[in-house]
Amino acid sequence: MKIRNTLVMIPTIALLFAGCQSPSQGRYDDNISAMHLIKQLALGCYMHAQDNAGTLPSTMTDLKPYVDESFDPDAYDLVVSGRLSDIENPGETVLIRRKRLLRDDQQAVAFADGHAAIIPAR
Repeated sequence: MKIRNTLVMIPTIALLFAGCQSPSQGRYDDNISAMHLIKQLALGCYMHAQDNAGTLPSTMTDLKPYVDESFDPDAYDLVVSGRLSDIENPGETVLIRRKRLLRDDQQAVAFADGHAAIIPAR
């Protein structure tokens, strides 16, 4: 009798905790999601520049045709505009910044050279 009750309790407990995430897992998922979209937006900037004689988009809405996923243009800041070739330090120049901060006051950004990172909010 005791063995049978234990066997029933184990799956029940497993089901209760199946949907739970640790705080670090939630942070990891948020970071992955933020990085995924910010990289797509950076790529969209490059495609826009390629289609427009090297000129970056002037608004985030201009990126809609270049990004597969739907996104809220108001959730991001386009930090740099003008010609892509005029940027002096592309690896250090933030191109796009996500407005909503991640946990621990961090922010997802894409740089003008195409790489993306999670950095402390400024």
